[in-house]
Amino acid sequence: MLTDIRTVFRKEFKELIVATSDRAGIIRLLIWVVFFGGLFPAQSGRAWLYTLLPVLFWSWMSLFYVSSLAVSAFAGERERHTLETLLATRLPDGAILLGKVLASVAYGWGLVMITYVTAVIAINLVIGQGRFLFYSPAVALGGPLMSLLAALLITGVAVLVSMRAGTQRQAQMALYVVSLVLFLPLLLSQSIPALQAWANDLVLNANTGSFVLVGSLVLLLAAAIALGLARVRFKRSELILD
Repeated sequence: MLTDIRTVFRKEFKELIVATSDRAGIIRLLIWVVFFGGLFPAQSGRAWLYTLLPVLFWSWMSLFYVSSLAVSAFAGERERHTLETLLATRLPDGAILLGKVLASVAYGWGLVMITYVTAVIAINLVIGQGRFLFYSPAVALGGPLMSLLAALLITGVAVLVSMRAGTQRQAQMALYVVSLVLFLPLLLSQSIPALQAWANDLVLNANTGSFVLVGSLVLLLAAAIALGLARVRFKRSELILD
């Protein structure tokens, strides 16, 4: 089983690298790293190292970036007419599904974690003044953990959408609607001054360790449900759409 998972993982990971290694993909990655891993953290200063801000930000980045990768897991193969070939192999259903999930999570979360490192470099260059500044323990551990769990959650949701979408564009649109519903409370809070002030106070003054503990448990449960549903719905005969 592990060998089969590795086989699917390598195939998917290589395809993700090829799909994002053209000039446009490299430029987008550089802009992503410079802005989100350099300019924004440097402007936030010490708040980026000791508050809830980076934990929430990395989790959001995982949801945003990984979703664009995972949504093509089956819809992309269906559109390229390679899904039939994959399903015709003797690879177990679980290996196919898990290999695709792990490839999307590893690639997307890995890019998010690049900003974890570059942010420290940027902050030390701007305000370090000869001292090495690093994240507090809660941020250092909680940021990667919650962003990883967020990546697993959105991958499970994206795979569920991708299974039934005829094309990659249809899958992206469906996932966009799901994401809009999830982020609607956040968008509304930004238009109400009282809620915005409360949210800003929460981010800057909340107990990061307690938030990470509760948030990680919630994300873990949600990710387990999404991935469990994806495993239950994974039926080869139903993946070939008419």
